[in-house]
Amino acid sequence: MELANRLEVKIPPRHETVDLSNCLEVLKSTEDSELKTEAMDLTLGNFEMLHKTKDFLNLPVSNVNEILKSDYLNVPSEEDVFNAVKLWVNHDNANRKSDLAQLIRFVRLSLLSMEFIVYKVMTFCNSCAECMTTIRQEIINKIDKSFIPRETPRRKIKGYKMALVGGSNIDLDSMEKVI
Repeated sequence: MELANRLEVKIPPRHETVDLSNCLEVLKSTEDSELKTEAMDLTLGNFEMLHKTKDFLNLPVSNVNEILKSDYLNVPSEEDVFNAVKLWVNHDNANRKSDLAQLIRFVRLSLLSMEFIVYKVMTFCNSCAECMTTIRQEIINKIDKSFIPRETPRRKIKGYKMALVGGSNIDLDSMEKVI
């Protein structure tokens, strides 16, 4: 470590635990499948908060794709997924414009209102021909009342439930994770 510091060689940090403060860094840098799964679960469950952080904005496109394609991305609405894509692309627009078509595929357009698609999505994506083709097809599908959307809303990650129990001798070790 001392030699690496003198030579100014950066050594990726070794993460023993994953928490909200380091889950995006772990997701980006670890090869350990168990830690990566734990980091992904934390990221998906707390996406609404994490997508606005500098760590998210600095993720490579491969990690962003991996997050956005998950059925377990915990978001109030699909608009939040689009807004996260917009934030990520705008963080380094010159270098990330070319990633927009790849990312827009993971936004479930069929779950968005026509107004949102026209006024927000099309406005943002208007310089990307591939995106506009995808968006136009979705508009045609929305107009065609016989079309059945293939996309389903994202499923929420199951979490912990807690019950308050009265009394003086509560054994906290016996409380279990309820799924």
